[in-house]
Amino acid sequence: MPRIDLTASTASEAKLLAELLSFFDPPEGVRLRFLCPPEARKDIELKHKWLEITTDKPKPEHQVQVVCSSSAGNLARESLQLWSSNALSCIELGRDPSLFKQAREFCVGYRFYCLDSERLNLKGIEPLQVWPELSTGIASQAKTDILVTRSPELRQALFIDSPEDLWHILITAEGNLLDLRLDDSAEAYLRAYRQLMALCQALSESQQISLEALRRNYDKIHGSYSFFAEFYDRYMAHVDYSAWLTMILSWARRFYAGPLVRALELACGTANIAEQLVFKGMEVDACDLSPFMLREAARKCFKPHLFRASLDTPLPHWDCYDLVLCLFDSVNYLLDIAELKATLTHVRAALKPGALFVFDISTLQNSRENFDDLVQHHRFGNALIVHHASFDELGMRQKSSLTLYRKRHLGFVMSEEHHTQRVYRHREILSVIASSQMELLGIFNPDTRSNLLSKRHQNLDEQYARLFYMLRRPL
Repeated sequence: MPRIDLTASTASEAKLLAELLSFFDPPEGVRLRFLCPPEARKDIELKHKWLEITTDKPKPEHQVQVVCSSSAGNLARESLQLWSSNALSCIELGRDPSLFKQAREFCVGYRFYCLDSERLNLKGIEPLQVWPELSTGIASQAKTDILVTRSPELRQALFIDSPEDLWHILITAEGNLLDLRLDDSAEAYLRAYRQLMALCQALSESQQISLEALRRNYDKIHGSYSFFAEFYDRYMAHVDYSAWLTMILSWARRFYAGPLVRALELACGTANIAEQLVFKGMEVDACDLSPFMLREAARKCFKPHLFRASLDTPLPHWDCYDLVLCLFDSVNYLLDIAELKATLTHVRAALKPGALFVFDISTLQNSRENFDDLVQHHRFGNALIVHHASFDELGMRQKSSLTLYRKRHLGFVMSEEHHTQRVYRHREILSVIASSQMELLGIFNPDTRSNLLSKRHQNLDEQYARLFYMLRRPL
């Protein structure tokens, strides 16, 4: 079975790696071994079937190992360093030029260049093609071109504005090391998570790991709420979560006489609702598909028990919840009715008999009036986010693109993510509920607060921007 060793040299590095692994989900069949200092072992609480935690340091067994950060030791100076992004790749030679042969094997299919001014200093690692000067070489380079240099200053200048997809591979006599360059920032967490996932996927495909395999798998890893997770709470600062929860609980008390002791929030995001339930003294579980949203949720003062899961997968606990919530149009992210049906099936199994499920949808009226060809700009410190929303009424899809421009030394680094939601018709929701073995108790809108159940056969989705549905598992 393929295995990857992750090494932390200090207790602080171990804490960062433990945070990274909390919501990590490697491909099936790949195991991870977490090597941490003895003094940090007692503080690491990770229980995953694919993870082994040890303080021993066994002999490396695979072509690529992983370190949290190599910046603190002599390893970088002794090794050959490969820095690579989709825009530019560079090899910085260390004290042992014989490692260049190993780098060639790792970068199979790539062409190696040097500057004409450095050609005499690079004898012994030929053949290298020559760039007459740096500017013309960069302008004409392909993605499979790698610049070779002995100058740390040149490499630092090339990557002074680090791109989001920058890899740092250390070529050593013992093997190749992936340096995650992990620190306590959302940017580093996002990059490290994607790079570790790309390594796992490449290893599941082949025992021979190459730079091309890592970059190819990295480019495949996309998802909503990646970089946006860092800014989500500030973006949603206008939402009065306390008022939302008070409103929902007032509806719930109409139909549930017993105490609300245990709750679950699906698609919890950064857990703003779940946090308030914890504050009220409830026992709360919360899940989300985005590990980056869960990272933000885990930093809340009154955080619930968090786990990673999609809406339409079975839940780990059955017959135990008094209340399950799925809010802020998360159901709209289910693009297939079969996924919505599966969600209701799994929620029903998780609820106690007689317990409640509340979810909401963003409606046709909301898309038509508020999110059709919408463009917004938001500035958060050194970051600017452009939000563009469009509505495809023929396909009933609400689409949003988020473009992040983050200020760096010499300019801006750009990132993008895309969201697609299905705009469900009210009658589609009623049809799915009717087949769910759940009882529809109420239909609500925040503006009216009255139960619209008697009007359920009207086109409520063309009258209200948001609809809430309250369901009960029969006794």
